[in-house]
Amino acid sequence: MDTIRKITLFILFSLLNAEVCHAFFNPEKVYVKNISLENGLSQCVVTDLVIDSKGFLWIGTFDGLNRFDGSNLTVFKHIPNDEHSLPSSKIFKLFADQQGHLWVRTANGLCIFDTRTGKIITPDFLKKNTPIWVCKNDDKSVWVYTKSKSLMLINTSDFSNQVFENKIQLPESFGEMDLYILNSSVYITSASGDILQFDTKNHQYILIKNNLTPGTFYDNSGIDKYGNVYLGSQQADMIFYNTKDGKYYSSAYYSQNIKLLSVKSIKYDATNNILLLGTYGQGLFI
Repeated sequence: MDTIRKITLFILFSLLNAEVCHAFFNPEKVYVKNISLENGLSQCVVTDLVIDSKGFLWIGTFDGLNRFDGSNLTVFKHIPNDEHSLPSSKIFKLFADQQGHLWVRTANGLCIFDTRTGKIITPDFLKKNTPIWVCKNDDKSVWVYTKSKSLMLINTSDFSNQVFENKIQLPESFGEMDLYILNSSVYITSASGDILQFDTKNHQYILIKNNLTPGTFYDNSGIDKYGNVYLGSQQADMIFYNTKDGKYYSSAYYSQNIKLLSVKSIKYDATNNILLLGTYGQGLFI
């Protein structure tokens, strides 16, 4: 197992609540390298990770952005009165495009971090729009969901863009969470379990209501190789939306009388063809 895979597995465990998992985690059963504060990690609460096009592992924490090159860690933080530093050191999510940019969701909004210079850049489209999150379209462009509830298609080389206005009135409980592109549609997941679908061919939006578990709060989501959109909650069992038949289902774990409660992180590892589920108190499911 190479170093990047070792660190990736470690970070997945770190996504769990440290105090809760201490009672459940048996280190004798997990043989991975532990990168911690003693090794230069800026903070022990790891919120997200991504590997960029040059092979660097970027680690988001509640106290800084960390770059790991296989041997050493470099830390980037918010610097007061420096407009080119991160707007906040509290990092929630990371996305790497193919042009050397990190899209970073912080406690003070989303920013674009140039990995070549280690500085924040502010393209013109950011002056008129407030991005919430991003997903890959292809190697040269990304989809960005904005605070105005619309999508933008951004060219990541020159940041030219096209706006696709959403005229659907979304419920107050919608609460944007994440977005994914599957086949020819972008799916925006929400805290209510509802999903906003955008057809990239006919440029139409559709609101898909979660009628399976209405009233449940979801705080994370993910996708698998079959095109299912999973929704995890700290309050209830995990559910998923099947994009092929357009229906919501309870997780297979539930049908096997195993309640998969408090799913914290959902990541699909395409290389190894496994779905990784980090939970509060129940460890890591593979």
